[in-house]
Amino acid sequence: MQDKNKTKKQLINELAEMRRQVVELEKSLTEPRQTAEALHKSEAILRSVFKATPVGIAIMKDRVFQNANKVWLENLGYSESEVIGRPPRILYKDEEEYERVGRELFTSLSEKGLASVQTKFRRKDGAVRDIILTSVPLHPVDLSAGAVVAFEDITDRKRAKNTLQELERRLVDIVDFLPDATFVRDLQGRIIVWNKAMEEMTGARAKDMLGKGDYEYALPFYGKRRPIMIDLVLKPDKKIERKYDMVIKKPGHFLIAEGWTSLKGEKVFLWGKASPFCNSKGKIVGSVESVRDITDRKQYEDAINKREKELGNKTRELEDMNAALRVLLKQRESDRKEFEEKILTNIKVLILPHIEQLKMQLRTGENRRHIDILESNLKEIVSPFARTLSAVYSNLTNREIQIANLIKEEKTTKEITEVLNISESAVNIHRYRIRQKLNIDKRRNLRTFLSSLS
Repeated sequence: MQDKNKTKKQLINELAEMRRQVVELEKSLTEPRQTAEALHKSEAILRSVFKATPVGIAIMKDRVFQNANKVWLENLGYSESEVIGRPPRILYKDEEEYERVGRELFTSLSEKGLASVQTKFRRKDGAVRDIILTSVPLHPVDLSAGAVVAFEDITDRKRAKNTLQELERRLVDIVDFLPDATFVRDLQGRIIVWNKAMEEMTGARAKDMLGKGDYEYALPFYGKRRPIMIDLVLKPDKKIERKYDMVIKKPGHFLIAEGWTSLKGEKVFLWGKASPFCNSKGKIVGSVESVRDITDRKQYEDAINKREKELGNKTRELEDMNAALRVLLKQRESDRKEFEEKILTNIKVLILPHIEQLKMQLRTGENRRHIDILESNLKEIVSPFARTLSAVYSNLTNREIQIANLIKEEKTTKEITEVLNISESAVNIHRYRIRQKLNIDKRRNLRTFLSSLS
């Protein structure tokens, strides 16, 4: 397209030069032969330019085609016979547009000697094309001599431009409706995007921010003009970075940062991400930043951290208490054993000797029987065997524990009946129940098993 524009400009210059030469020849040549040669030379130049140019060119007089080059005819789909001698009305969809273009061309040629107008041509196949017409008169003074008209088909360029504008509009819409507050600055520091979420977050309207520079975007966040993340991705500054609670740098000059600030009179904790902004060729043309209010999350995390710290302290306190309890329990167990040993010793030293003396004095009779029972019960109380049996086999009755203790002491059934004042059948029943509860096989000796529990 640039080459075509350059060719059209060259064509206009050449035509202007040709007109200048024609005028000079008309003034300087008086003889008919010389005039004819000059005119022939001028016509040859015009024909050469007319045929060689890659731009569509037509010669018009009184708005009637006098001639049209190959490019003009091929681009519009007409043959030479279909246009020569006819007005260009066939190229227009309606009469109003046809008249408008004619008026504008004539007015510009009259006033400036050069005319340019944009219109739409209808090809022979019915396709409508966007066209720019450029015209110069054949004679610098006499417009009735006709004009050279060049056309440039800008349909594809206009369509590409419209497509690009539509894509840009969609991109702006996408950014405008992003859920995160987002803004963009150019290399001069001017704001070129300020989306709706940013408006809601800061209270600053896009119409008041767009085009502003000199760190205008920092005012809603810090109340003063200063570099922020969107600037740091283009020009790092460690002093500014240290003002954030946390900064993470990623490949490609990406920055992620968090920190406390004030927005609309309230203290907030913000998360932000900034990166360079590149054009379609990959050249950095600015930077973009997205900001998110994470105050609730920060407060929740702080509450969790505080709670974890409190629980840690409580855990350590409980561990200390458990250690103290273990010491106390160990001491209690030691005291219990010591107490039991004292009781056992006192019974053996202070009570059992007197019982032995009573037994010697009372060899028979009811009193002797009671003495034997008393002795048996005391031994049962102090017997480690009895305590072990009660702890391990808690389903034994007190009577069964008494009989088991006497069996262990190698007492016969008859001796047990005398000591406990029960019948032999009762003793045998208790023997049977003890075997069942202790899961003792009949082939095993009961006394031997009971002795193993000591």
